[in-house]
Amino acid sequence: FMKKIMLMIVAVAMTMFCVFSVAGCNQDPTPGPDDEEPNPNESQIQFALRTDSITNEEYYAAVGVTDEAIVNLVIPETYQGKEVRAIEAIPEQGGYGFNGNKNIVSITVPKTIKNIKVSALNGLTSLKTVNWNAEDAYISMVGAPTKNDRLFQGSKVEKLVIGKDVKVMPELFPKDDWSRSYIEELVVSDTLERFDGSVWSRKVINVKVSSFDKWVDLYTAKDGRGTSAFINDKINLYVDGKLVEDLVIPESITELNAMFSYVESIKSVKLHKNVKALYTSYGDVYALCDIPNLQKIEVEKGSTHYAAKDNILYNADFTEMIFVPYLIEGEVVVPETVTVIKEQQFINRTRMTKIVINNTKNEAAQEGYSQNVFTGCTSLETVIIADGFTGFRDYTFKGCPNIKTVIVPASMVSVGRCVLEDSPNAIIYSLSTEMYSIKYSNSNHDPDGKYQTTKRAYYSETYKEALSNKLMYWHYAEDGVTPVVW
Repeated sequence: FMKKIMLMIVAVAMTMFCVFSVAGCNQDPTPGPDDEEPNPNESQIQFALRTDSITNEEYYAAVGVTDEAIVNLVIPETYQGKEVRAIEAIPEQGGYGFNGNKNIVSITVPKTIKNIKVSALNGLTSLKTVNWNAEDAYISMVGAPTKNDRLFQGSKVEKLVIGKDVKVMPELFPKDDWSRSYIEELVVSDTLERFDGSVWSRKVINVKVSSFDKWVDLYTAKDGRGTSAFINDKINLYVDGKLVEDLVIPESITELNAMFSYVESIKSVKLHKNVKALYTSYGDVYALCDIPNLQKIEVEKGSTHYAAKDNILYNADFTEMIFVPYLIEGEVVVPETVTVIKEQQFINRTRMTKIVINNTKNEAAQEGYSQNVFTGCTSLETVIIADGFTGFRDYTFKGCPNIKTVIVPASMVSVGRCVLEDSPNAIIYSLSTEMYSIKYSNSNHDPDGKYQTTKRAYYSETYKEALSNKLMYWHYAEDGVTPVVW
């Protein structure tokens, strides 16, 4: 009998154990709304109850902190069951305003915020990160709220993270040359549709987007004033976590405007065959002109609009030179087929060491290249121009200190003012055999070229004595390429 009782007790115990175990295993481990951890610094934030003047609905404003030592300021979406809709500058008694706080390193603005007093978050001298989730916030001065007054004056915010529900980003930071922001990282959500102003940093901004399409949408979107918002003049672009250095234009883009301007990370660009226009409102090819570190250009075969050779962009039949990358290196050769060279194609090409222009049957050559055409080519040493070229205009090689050799055809008849004044070792080697065949375009002021510093040498297959240290004769060396002064 005792044995049966013991067995019954054991059976009941095992049954209860299984019931509790199963019940425990079936519990959902994910915490519900009531199980969420409270905001870690909510108790350090001061709130003031406000009433909406239109709806009479009550809400809270975050107005200050009880402890100035707060580091990571996370403003909650709700407080005591009511939404937190405003951030203000006047703390309650015994509290401290946010503005002027020297300890806050990061701030999170919730999506419920509708109004922020412009002075409320100024002077946060240690602030580095802003997590912005406000979907429709006004940044206001005293009185009626107006969009695009700027926050964070006096702060050096380095990182701006835009939340997943934000569609329009207000202008938060100063944008003039004297008060640029310090933003270094901009994380963009997929929901963002436009900026209502610029970020404008004195540093290179690492902009992080999920796709090229998102970047294009942002760069071409119109802001509240009907103009395209400008992010910054120095950008490193990250797409899906990868730094964009070799840009392959997506097939979804057939007209390329200035969407990649000032993106410093881009080193090469490849256009697919269906790209038909490269322009901005300022004119043709500016889509590429403002990519400062561009070295290489490729065009997919089959394009009826563009072609590329030796990293230079041409039209499809190679009759027009459209764009020379700023960081193109070494020798640049203009093909014989080219009849049009876009203006400013050679300005500030600091790594170009030699240029050979094989066809001068174009307006630029016939009239003489425009002033400053080779300005800032600091590594340029050699210039060779084919027959048909007529002359250099004023300051053609301004800022080119390393030029030594300029070989020009007999058809060249004029030299403008100060053409090679920054090139003390330069000599113009003319294929003309007639001394003084090159005249000076400023003849009214200097008819004999008395004040010209340019050295000139005229061609002679036999020895002829120099007339002065500025007027000489020359011939080719045995290699048939190198000019040698007699």
